[in-house]
Amino acid sequence: MSPKKVALVAGREFMAAVTNKGFVIGLLIMPIMFAVLVALMPRLMTSNSTVVRGDVALIDPTGRVAPVLRETITPESMRARRERNMARALNATGVSGDAAARTGALVNAIGAEFRLMERPADADLAAEKRWLTTPAADGPRPLALVVVKDDAVVPAAGAGYGSYDLFVPPNTSERVENELREALREAIVSARLSARQISAADVAVMTVVEAQPSVTVGDVERQTSTGFNRMVPFVFCGLLVFGVMIGAQTLMTSTVEEKSSRVIEVLLSAVSPLESSNTEISTWVRP
Repeated sequence: MSPKKVALVAGREFMAAVTNKGFVIGLLIMPIMFAVLVALMPRLMTSNSTVVRGDVALIDPTGRVAPVLRETITPESMRARRERNMARALNATGVSGDAAARTGALVNAIGAEFRLMERPADADLAAEKRWLTTPAADGPRPLALVVVKDDAVVPAAGAGYGSYDLFVPPNTSERVENELREALREAIVSARLSARQISAADVAVMTVVEAQPSVTVGDVERQTSTGFNRMVPFVFCGLLVFGVMIGAQTLMTSTVEEKSSRVIEVLLSAVSPLESSNTEISTWVRP
């Protein structure tokens, strides 16, 4: 076969492959998925940053948690707590303190504003639970009810520390619950330290140990490269995704071609040779 005929056959096969519906769909599905993800990402991030305002009722029989909790649920305290958590997480991975501080400064404040409402120690718990499910006519809506245990600050003799009970209405955002738990944890810990006349600031300073990067010792000492080890799983995940997409595209193309061939086979088997030849003749002689 001459090179010209080979080129014609190859060109015909190429055009048949690239104009196939399965090939076109498989070729466009990945860019469409990325475009949809890029378009929806700002909307999702904006929805997560919507400010949630509400009332938090507190029953504190100890009388020591409420003053501290009033400070730990302010927007400034929540922002500072999130930055500390981010810096601690980066420090645990060996990132320097300056980089951790810069990264922590980029964390947006949680979109929540809480108003603490103290209840008497002998308040009716059932009535307070009903308050949670009562729609607010005006002002902030009920967000949570916190009941501090009697032994949350000073433990009973021979027993451990108690904790608290958290009650929330239906459809409460998980991030609101997490912020309340963090604020309660910080307030209760501060109250426990104050009861023992221990400075919370001194404890925070003494319990922080900055992680230092390791040095690989060999013929030449060098800084251990941790970035490559972190990137390897992502690279293999990307290769797996692309492999699945390419395999799915090939499978889709072959499936569409098989279905098209099957349709032609059914049509040909349903038409007799005489009808086929008469149809072809009438087609040629039709003016």
